Amino acid sequence: MTSTINTQGSVARTATVIGGAVAALFLALCAVLVPATAQADPSVIQYSADNSTWGGMEQIPALSGELIPGGESTSTFWAKNTTSDGGRLQVYLGNWTASENMQAYVRAEINDETGDIVDLVNDVALPGTELKSIHLNPGETAKVLLVVGMPADAGNESQNGSVDPDFALDFELDPAAVSTSTTVTAAPTAVVGTSVELTATIDPSDATGTVQFKDGATDIGGPVAVTAGVASYTHTFTVAGAHDITAVYSGDTGFATSTSAAHTVTVSDPTKLSTSITISGGTAVNRGTNIEFTATVIPNAATGQVQFTANGVNLGSPVTLVNGVAKINRSFGVDGEQVIIAKYLGDSTYAASASADHTVTVSSVAPEPGGSGSASSSGSLDTGSLGG
Repeated sequence: MTSTINTQGSVARTATVIGGAVAALFLALCAVLVPATAQADPSVIQYSADNSTWGGMEQIPALSGELIPGGESTSTFWAKNTTSDGGRLQVYLGNWTASENMQAYVRAEINDETGDIVDLVNDVALPGTELKSIHLNPGETAKVLLVVGMPADAGNESQNGSVDPDFALDFELDPAAVSTSTTVTAAPTAVVGTSVELTATIDPSDATGTVQFKDGATDIGGPVAVTAGVASYTHTFTVAGAHDITAVYSGDTGFATSTSAAHTVTVSDPTKLSTSITISGGTAVNRGTNIEFTATVIPNAATGQVQFTANGVNLGSPVTLVNGVAKINRSFGVDGEQVIIAKYLGDSTYAASASADHTVTVSSVAPEPGGSGSASSSGSLDTGSLGG
């Protein structure tokens, strides 16, 4: 039991460019779908029987021979996108014909991936039925197999029949991407630690994809989806200064990428609440005797530390405020005047401040009653190097 496959002569190999975007190849004696003015256009798609020698449709091996139940006949070739744009390679049925009651099927493989098997029985396989397709980038090639076969359980009615599968091969270039423009808007000024809204607007408004906001060359967060031409992101600056914000639109199917002009946001440190600080303590002390100094910050909700100095030299490390108060005990090793200042270092809410001078006279003679400093030994330090 055999059936003959119609041999496809070179006269049936015709290519066309439809609307400047489609190249079609028909492997059949009848090329009804091809316009009368069709011409081969190897600048769009080229073919090769060995993936080495490239040319027009003449490079594609013909389908011919005999079929037996369970047998197949194939034509193997390569197709190459010769354009600078991407496009879709599509194998589909043309106006196929077969003897009455002939049992046969067709399928296509591209890059070793096979499409669905389509039976050519009782005219159920309509012209235009897609068998397999793949997207090809510029210069990319694909291995194509066109297969016609007979089912293993084909009956006697297929004996001495014939089939003309009439494969068609199209290559449709991707639509040209629509140019886009992107603008970014935000408040011209911001404060460290306070959030601001960054907004990117894409034109045309039906563009889809994502936007990446950037601060100079640094990404701000991750990509943000575009909805109705707009993408927004809430951002908090952590560093004061001028920040050049841009929005980079990713582009999407049918839409080209674009980048906005820079929008400068001037970021300042937050305005802090003012404070005042006073220092109290004795005004005279015997050399080598501890004296206590107390710094009081107003308002007392201020947190942070106070640095005490004597004649411009730090008296140890900063002291932490407790309920707006910081204390220190020190002794002096030389006679003379010591000018004591308490400096509040500020915090995230309250501004720094400094006390007025507090002068202490250090003497080797015991101070007069009422002028002595504290005799506490807590935290004593001999600061003989601090001369007056």
